[in-house]
Amino acid sequence: MSQALEIQERASLQRLNTLAVPATARYLVEVENAVQLKQALCWADDHEQSVLVLGGGSNLVFAGDYPGLVILMALRGRSWERVDDHGAVLVLKAGENWHEAVLYAARSGYRGIENLALIPGTAGA
Repeated sequence: MSQALEIQERASLQRLNTLAVPATARYLVEVENAVQLKQALCWADDHEQSVLVLGGGSNLVFAGDYPGLVILMALRGRSWERVDDHGAVLVLKAGENWHEAVLYAARSGYRGIENLALIPGTAGA
């Protein structure tokens, strides 16, 4: 798998926010793993660019164009940790769809986060 970054210039952010607010990022990169995330952060530092980390785009409204690097979190993966008779911990990478993760936990027999279903976006950005 290639680790090379594909940094776009003057990229539209309209499809990346749930309100479809028109905005443009000076630079945009999608990262799929920790190596690419580190490369993107180093690139921003080397080029003296501010950074905005973006997940599902459901908790922000762009007031205008973004003058730096937008990092779109596309890291996928989930795993169960500390599974015992008292419960379990579901670890999610930042690009995992939140609603799908809630459904996955419930279907796996773990209860308690169902009230967080239907929240748009990703696990963490």
